[in-house]
Amino acid sequence: MAALLMWSIWQNRNDVVWNGKSKPAAFIFSSAMNIHSQWLVAHNSTVQHSPHLNQQQIIPWKTPPPPFVKCNVDATLFHNPPRMGYGCIIRDHRRTVLGAIHGIIPGIQNHSLAEDWEYERI
Repeated sequence: MAALLMWSIWQNRNDVVWNGKSKPAAFIFSSAMNIHSQWLVAHNSTVQHSPHLNQQQIIPWKTPPPPFVKCNVDATLFHNPPRMGYGCIIRDHRRTVLGAIHGIIPGIQNHSLAEDWEYERI
């Protein structure tokens, strides 16, 4: 939830800088809560109802041994307009987030290209 709130604040900051538009703090908080709720619903329905997943395929995240860090990367495709979304998070053995990034690459519609992009960065 904290990450979504920070992302919503960052989005508002970008809207102020680039478009001269600002939203009230209550709207920013409400928007982050809404996105979080939607994520929970989507995540729960994917895990519980997907015919492609079973309990053996769901692997919990494990901390890396000190002094190493772990970088998790994921990518997804959007079709209208065609683009690829990606995200990356780096955590240490205490689960502390050391860095994260996300973004959109326009024009990519090839699933294997998105997966290649993801695995090249693991």
